[in-house]
Amino acid sequence: MTNPRNALGETEQADRPLSMRERAKNARHEAYVLAKERKKNDPRTIRFTAKMKERRREANAQAKIRRKNDPKQIALKEKLKKDRQAASKLAKE
Repeated sequence: MTNPRNALGETEQADRPLSMRERAKNARHEAYVLAKERKKNDPRTIRFTAKMKERRREANAQAKIRRKNDPKQIALKEKLKKDRQAASKLAKE
C-alpha cells in the first residue's frame, strides 16, 4: 500500500507544504551535514591526520629497512631470483 504523500514517486515533487516529520527529517540531515563539515575542517583533526600520516610513513620506512636486513627475506629473494633465472633458461631452450 502506498502512502498518499509518496504516490507521485521519487522524481516528482508535490505542490504541498512539508509535514512536520519531513521538516524535522530535513533539519536533522542539515545538522548532520554541518557537523560533518565542521569536524572535517577542525584544526585538531587536520593536525591529528597529518601526524598519523607521518607516523605511518616512518613505520613503513622502518619496516622496509627491517625487511632488507632480515636473513629470511634475503634468502627468499635469492630463491625467487634463482627460480626466475631457471624459468628464463628453460624458456630460451
